[in-house]
Formats: sequence, structure tokens, C-alpha cells
Amino acid sequence: MNVINSYISPGIARWKRKGASIKYLKKSAISIPAIFLKSTKKTKNLFLIASGFHLEETSGPIYLLDSNQSYSNLKKILKFSNIVLLPVVNQRGLKYKETDSDNYLRYNDRGINYNTRWGSSSEKCVEVTLIEKYIIQLFAKYNIVFVLSLHEDSTEFKKGYLWMNSLDLKIRNLIQNYVKNRISPKILRRLRKIGLRQGFIENNFTIVDSKDDSFENFTSAILGIPTLISEAPFGLSLTQRIFFHKTVLNSIPFKKILNTH
Repeated sequence: MNVINSYISPGIARWKRKGASIKYLKKSAISIPAIFLKSTKKTKNLFLIASGFHLEETSGPIYLLDSNQSYSNLKKILKFSNIVLLPVVNQRGLKYKETDSDNYLRYNDRGINYNTRWGSSSEKCVEVTLIEKYIIQLFAKYNIVFVLSLHEDSTEFKKGYLWMNSLDLKIRNLIQNYVKNRISPKILRRLRKIGLRQGFIENNFTIVDSKDDSFENFTSAILGIPTLISEAPFGLSLTQRIFFHKTVLNSIPFKKILNTH
């Protein structure tokens, strides 16, 4: 059983004690928790954070489920916006250890990756269909101003980097400079364009406006929402990986984004 399991029930209970409302996106045995944090002011703004697409990547789900760690970083955003957390997208992978085969941690039982076919009419994971429907409902009701997606890259051992889609240059540079000043250059990956589908490399450690059929392309290219991906350094300690995600979250210049949205 995946280590993330041990964080789900106590994590949901702690978020409830902090005033969050919990919705479950359900079909058959699948039940995906969505955590809604209400802004301290009346607003239609909404900030969406998702994680847990590939369950060898444990730091994102653990960080979002552990309100003792994440709430202090989110609290300042609640002054301007509601927040929705989707801490564990992939439900099948919860049955398996985080050290098991990718076949169980990244794919459903039909071999479909949990971060593919978003926004398409092709056969996709049930969880993807449920979350797409939920996000479209949110999109109709709220002003989704920003999306953050938390990952790790198991193919880039002990290296971290960023993806940015639909962000203007000034915002990108603010985020990059913040991260660069707080994360060791030994960790920030020097990216190459080999294999990149469209888009370009910026400041060595950021992929900008690459196109694929991922969740992040769904939110940015299809829904038009500025989207940032934190690729924490797989292979380092949980503390170091969560620190990377915290740094990326704290780098987001939320006031400036609201002024340009």
C-alpha cells in the first residue's frame, strides 16, 4: 500500500478542523477528495492546486494533505482567493507501494497514463473524466486565476525544474528569480530542448508553453488559465522535495497575477 494512504484520512480531518469543505468525486469504487478553502473575503477568484498523478511521486500529495505544512503557505492567498486542492488524482496507485512498477503507479489497468488524454475525446482514466467535469463546473462558477501542479520527475534523479504555460514574461521571471535565489544550483536541472514538443527553455530550468495532452495543457491551452508545474527533485529526502514545492508555491506573485488576469 502506498505511503500516501496514511496521510489521507488524518489529512482530511485536519483540513475540516481548519474550516475546509470536502467534496468527493465518485464513480463506483473511485472517490477523489477535493478540498475547498474559502477566502477570507467575498470573491469569485479561485486558485487550483493538483497533485498525485503518478504515485511514485509522493511529495506533492503529502504536502497538500498535511495542513500543518501547507496551510501557512496558503493562508496569504486566502486573503485574495478561494483555493481548491486535489491532492491525489490517481486512485489506483494507492493500492501499491511507491517503489512498485510504473505500470501500477502511473497507469490504470488499461495501460493509460493518468496525465494523458486530458481534454480529449479518447478513452481516458475514470479519474481524469471526473476531475475534468469538476474543473469545468468550477470554471463556470468561479474566476480560476491560477493553477499549480505538483510533480516529481523520476527520470531526472535529484534534479528539480519548472514548467510554465500561459504566463507572461514578467510573471515568469519573478517566479524564476525567487526559486533561483532559494534552491541550490546543484538541484535546479539544466534543461535541454531534445524531445520537447513545441515550447522553449528559459533560464535553463524552465520549460515554457510546451504542448501535450496533460492536465496542465488542459488547464492552460484549453481553459486559458495560467499554469505552473513544480517538478521536485525525485530521489532527495521528503523534506527537501516538499521544500521545493513550498518554494515554488511561495514564488507565485499572486497580487500581480490578479492585476493582469
